[in-house]
Amino acid sequence: MILQIQNEFLDDVSKEVIVLIMIEAKATKFSSIVADTTMNISKMNKFSLTAYLLCDQDSSDSVERFVCCKNIDNSESEILYDVMSATIQDLGMDLQFCQGQAYEGVSNIFVSISV
Repeated sequence: MILQIQNEFLDDVSKEVIVLIMIEAKATKFSSIVADTTMNISKMNKFSLTAYLLCDQDSSDSVERFVCCKNIDNSESEILYDVMSATIQDLGMDLQFCQGQAYEGVSNIFVSISV
């Protein structure tokens, strides 16, 4: 029972944080992303995405936002690209204005995006 309440609370907080990140992402024009994959101790592949958002176009102030950590079945470039592009679209970010891309552990996704 306690674990269920804890998990519901964390889910609710997580949804609110994502809404705040979505507001920031829609308010900024330029951004950068960092994607990463790792295998945890239980041998489950995890995909994470971090966004760097330019707060004010008249200054160089930016913020870094951890966006997600998702379980993935494998690290094939098509699956990674689908997860990443869906997450970016959900945030309201436009890859057209993405000024930087970094891939740590997911270098095979670079081919899918740059082609």
